Amino acid sequence: MDRAHFLLNLYNEQRFPCDLASLRCLDADAYEDCMRLLRMDARCRIHEVCSYFSNGGVQFEARILDISRLKLVAKGLAEQIDPSGPFAHEAVEFVQFLKDNR
Repeated sequence: MDRAHFLLNLYNEQRFPCDLASLRCLDADAYEDCMRLLRMDARCRIHEVCSYFSNGGVQFEARILDISRLKLVAKGLAEQIDPSGPFAHEAVEFVQFLKDNR
């Protein structure tokens, strides 16, 4: 999990579930950012997290669409990687990063 996934979970936990135990794997700065966001969200219970931003719902949905497109690109790239190519290892890592970061 990363900051973006945590934020998306606050936006819609059914579509973006997160295992809270994965917070343990975050570096200190990312962990503090997530806790700060959670505290802010807890204090503003009458608002959805997307309402903190102008046109937030549209912005969140656009980012979700962007992520979905990246995943499709990653799938296509994964099928085209030449395992003996000069940057095969980096390409595989990049594709895995795109797949893992929802």
